[in-house]
Amino acid sequence: MTDATSEPLRGPRGPSRTEPMPFPLVASLAPLVGALLIWAVTRSPFALLFALLGPIVAVGALADGRIGARRRLRRERRRFDEECAAAQEAVILRHEQERRELDATLPTLSEELRGEAGLRRRWGPDASVRIGTGARRSSLRMERNVADGERAQETERRDRLIESVRVLEGAPIGTDARRIGVVASPTIARAIARALLLHRLCVVSPSAMRVEAPAGGEWSWLARAPHPLRRRAADEAAAGDGWAEQVAWTEQGEPAWLALREREAELPPGCEVVVVVDGAGARLLRHSDAASIGAFEPELCGLAAASAGAALLFEESARLGSGAAAATVPERVALAGIEQPAPEGLRAVLGVGAHGPLAIDLLRHGPHALVAGTTGSGKSELLVSWVLAMAGTRAPDELAVLLVDFKGGAAFAPLEALPHVVGVITDLDASAARRALESLRAETRRRERLLAEHRARSIAELEPGRLARLVVIIDEFAAMMQALPELEPLIADLAARGRSLGIHLVLCTQRPAGAVRDGVLANAALRIALRVMSEADSSAVVGVPAAAALPAARPGRAIVLVEGETVEAQMALPSTRDAEAVRERWADAAQPFRPWLPPLSAWLDPRLLPGEGLALGLLDVPEEQRRDVLDLGASGPVLVLGGAGSGRTGAVAAAQRAAQRVGLPVRRPGRGPRDLWRAIEGAELAVGASALLLDDLDLLLDRLGEEHRLHALDRLARLLREAPARGLHVLVTAQRPAGLGALVQLCRSRVLLRIDDRQEHALAGGAPQLHDPALPPGAGTVGGRRLQLALVDDPGADEEGLPECVDPRSIRAIAGADARRIADRWCAADPGLRALALDAPESAGIGVDATALLVGDLDDWNARWGLFARLAQHGAVLITGGSLADVRSLLRPSVLPPPVAPGEAWLAGPEGIRAVALEAVAREHRAAV
Repeated sequence: MTDATSEPLRGPRGPSRTEPMPFPLVASLAPLVGALLIWAVTRSPFALLFALLGPIVAVGALADGRIGARRRLRRERRRFDEECAAAQEAVILRHEQERRELDATLPTLSEELRGEAGLRRRWGPDASVRIGTGARRSSLRMERNVADGERAQETERRDRLIESVRVLEGAPIGTDARRIGVVASPTIARAIARALLLHRLCVVSPSAMRVEAPAGGEWSWLARAPHPLRRRAADEAAAGDGWAEQVAWTEQGEPAWLALREREAELPPGCEVVVVVDGAGARLLRHSDAASIGAFEPELCGLAAASAGAALLFEESARLGSGAAAATVPERVALAGIEQPAPEGLRAVLGVGAHGPLAIDLLRHGPHALVAGTTGSGKSELLVSWVLAMAGTRAPDELAVLLVDFKGGAAFAPLEALPHVVGVITDLDASAARRALESLRAETRRRERLLAEHRARSIAELEPGRLARLVVIIDEFAAMMQALPELEPLIADLAARGRSLGIHLVLCTQRPAGAVRDGVLANAALRIALRVMSEADSSAVVGVPAAAALPAARPGRAIVLVEGETVEAQMALPSTRDAEAVRERWADAAQPFRPWLPPLSAWLDPRLLPGEGLALGLLDVPEEQRRDVLDLGASGPVLVLGGAGSGRTGAVAAAQRAAQRVGLPVRRPGRGPRDLWRAIEGAELAVGASALLLDDLDLLLDRLGEEHRLHALDRLARLLREAPARGLHVLVTAQRPAGLGALVQLCRSRVLLRIDDRQEHALAGGAPQLHDPALPPGAGTVGGRRLQLALVDDPGADEEGLPECVDPRSIRAIAGADARRIADRWCAADPGLRALALDAPESAGIGVDATALLVGDLDDWNARWGLFARLAQHGAVLITGGSLADVRSLLRPSVLPPPVAPGEAWLAGPEGIRAVALEAVAREHRAAV
């Protein structure tokens, strides 16, 4: 302490009190004596009045003395208050000065690392370090200055002031102890230990201190310090059943330690200082000044701050050329200049650190890895070097590599020719990328079956070469998950079960925050952070912010987190010759098992389909590594939706050829409304198995009237429900499902061919991610699976049957606006045919026994209500140019009449109502004549 702080303060002197004035007895008796003498001389009674002046003067003098004493006491108290305030201010100033002097000798951790006081102490002889802040005994003293007659309250006030002088609040607490115990929860204990240990690293030279710490991420920051470090595989300091950790070091050959426990009783013997933090607060035990230290607050240090501080010490050590920093990381490393170790696990040397080559084993250190780095940091080069380093010493039957690049695919171009590479997937073809990645599901099941066959729990228990390890490298993982979010469960499953199955993931992204789920991160113990944009990104990958400060001019410089320890290294950069050397070495090796089948071609040869059944095409099932046949017989009613030129008619042709090949009757109506009606009637009346193929059903239905369209839909729905029992195989095609009603849901299988509009694709039931307007004809999806139809020569629709032959002589009546014109034409062709107009006088009273052809328009027949229906019960009648309402009015049918096209008419008789062509009637009549 300086002289200013060691000089004692003079305490405030209490208020002085004077003795109270005694009663003036002599002064009060003197006037009485004088008055008696005057009266004796003068004998005047008035002289006796002077005797009263004595008591009056005495009382007045007594009152004046009391007032003066109180005034002096007030002045003394004001003086005492002022002296107390001045003394208090002096104490504050002296304490501030004392704290500054203590801070200079015991700086805080931030000051120790960057302040002038810390630099003066750096690796010097002063071994005392700050342990926290608290109330301690001050070196300042204050003299007691007691006044006579002061009251107890003034004495108590001065004593409190003197007591405050003795205690220095908020003062740094230091210790030179080498063996310290910390009793607290793990999080608090580690924070205290980091601060204490970093203080010691600041004051003890790297050449004089060797640190030994437990393995794990909580102590990985020590690897960045310049002091030599040894990591224990397991903490040998564990005691009892509680949590325990211990960091040990040597200073000049003397052992020292930081023992972290949850209970004080578990501390090892020999602890010189103990810091206890519990529910009652923090306190310091076994300290040389423990008795004088009051409230105590230990200094804490977070993991990121400790890592940054250790890195700062490393930089200072490098400038001084001492400690571990004396060995520097090279600026550039060529892959060809690195000697790869013997093949063990997936061990490969990927770069060089300050202490030599950096070997990484994806199997032992992983089983999965996370790589982060911004553009230009050397991510792609690192991935290429990694593959070449592993493939250079392992045959293709030991190592297979799947490359996924969602930034175009150019980064992996040097690796495509390697026999180890089973595929390169890019974002240029999203559907192919989705298919290949989904095939990994089948690969996991294949490996599970193989392990089960050999009764092995993991791939490590299989004989070498039986099952190659598969390394899946995904560049721009965040972009892939954004484009294909449905693959997230697959990635999580591979991360969880990959170790035993021999599947390893290397996920590469620019910003890992939010892109990689916690479940995947938990299994990616191996982390590599090249230069990233922010300290938060660096901490998210390797637990320290150092990767944000890596130089942009050195691509490949990285912070590697391996086995809980961070190491700075320069990753090796590949050359074209490196890839050629690996390819040449394994040129004659057998190709590894490809984890997926080749994609379906744009044209399917019908001869590749099975001869039995009603095979239409092949379905791609990548998650099962197989192809399924789309069979009309096994798939139930099939609905095919697609745009123009998508292959709808080709699907009908394929079904027609398949049915003809197995000898199955086929009904495929033409484009007319009567064709659809006849096909429905034929299917309803069919006995035995048959096929009903309805091409462009939406167009056929639109050509029907509303009542016929609804009736056709009802009849088709009934046929679809009864199709399995009837042995009826139905295939329906349409451009869009609107207007098909319940038929859409009754079709068990739905084929989506190419639909140009994405919204229409979604309305047709397609997944948005499966929309592809560039699909070739016959290509589509069924239930999300890729389909390719076998396109064959179209046999064509059923030929329209010749109109029914009708003899005009068998027709008894004609109703309609053209009835007279038709009757005149028939009579002109057949002189023996006689027509009778219904409005003619001779037709009055005519009945069903009439022999002439009765002719009339609709109004005429309605005027003879019931006659037309009675005639139909005994023979054939014809209705032309009318509507369904007219037919119902004239005939009162129980079933819906069939539709008629222009040039056709309804022919009714005892057997029902059917459609006939008027020209056919005329031709038949002429032929008969």
